[in-house]
Amino acid sequence: MSKRIRIGILCIMKYCLIFPCIILMCAVSFADSNSDADAFKEMLSSTPHVREIVFAVAYGQDPTSVAYYYGACFGSNFYIRRFLSNEDVSIPLSPTNQMGFPLFVGKDGREYWEISGMSIYRTSASTNVPPVIEGELALLNSALSFGVSGVIPGTIHWDENSFYAKRNDMHLTSVKERTIINGVVQVKNQDLSMVNGELMISHGIPVRISREFGIDVWYQYPTNRSLPAGVPSTITIAPRGSSPSQYSQMFSILKYVQDDNLGEDYFKPERHIAPQFVGIYEQTNLSGPIVAIRDNTLTIANAQVRSIQTHRAVQRQIVLLLISICLAAPLAIGIMIKKNKNRNSQTRRKQQK
Repeated sequence: MSKRIRIGILCIMKYCLIFPCIILMCAVSFADSNSDADAFKEMLSSTPHVREIVFAVAYGQDPTSVAYYYGACFGSNFYIRRFLSNEDVSIPLSPTNQMGFPLFVGKDGREYWEISGMSIYRTSASTNVPPVIEGELALLNSALSFGVSGVIPGTIHWDENSFYAKRNDMHLTSVKERTIINGVVQVKNQDLSMVNGELMISHGIPVRISREFGIDVWYQYPTNRSLPAGVPSTITIAPRGSSPSQYSQMFSILKYVQDDNLGEDYFKPERHIAPQFVGIYEQTNLSGPIVAIRDNTLTIANAQVRSIQTHRAVQRQIVLLLISICLAAPLAIGIMIKKNKNRNSQTRRKQQK
């Protein structure tokens, strides 16, 4: 085999190895670039199985209006708690660890519930969503739907980058839209039962959703975020034509943990109260006088704290008394022995005289 033929064969083998590698690298790069967009669309069209979501909400560019929330969702079961930024929500509630903001609601199977203080209030889920829960559920749904409010998470249908979903809030199903054509006023009903919009993607990353009523939802995906693929770190909702900095509402997702195997007891309210205090306080129907009961609950909790403090003070006094007795007893015995010796000595001297 001549030298020229060998060189030709080596060149062919070289290119046969290089081209597949280049194609594979391009394919991997393309897949990575679309991972956020694909995961984003998959999450919005699938029932959320979220073990933990922590997010902050700000309104109207007012830094003092930031509220923090902690929640979870699995199918129709959920809970959401508003908390202060310095609270540790992983610690069970107790008389010495009460909620800084008294708002903790959820649904477990056939019951809606609210925790106030350490009391649990329940009502049947066969009725309408109680007003005390409705607003918090809408906020949780907005976070889980990445700013597409008014829909049940997981019910969005995609057609390429366009989507539609049935509106969850059916209080208002249509409005009359008035237009003037050639000087004639025409009135037609505008259907509000459906939510729809268009997703804009740049380099495989969701940038903005333009939805009905002139609303834009903007997304941010920092490169150093610790959230799962598809989950934006910041969601800003603003009128169309304005910049994201001119938002009317902004979500900051701080933590997002998915879990397909949440147990049956995960959404029970008792799980959030220290075991020794579960069942101590009377449970009242959720439709009852919540405010009055809350005040009574706090009074009971404070009384419980005072009772614990009093009990511990008595225990300390008893311990100190026992220590004092133990220290004084040998001294007293020594004094008695010494007196007894002196008495015996005096008796012997008298007898000798």
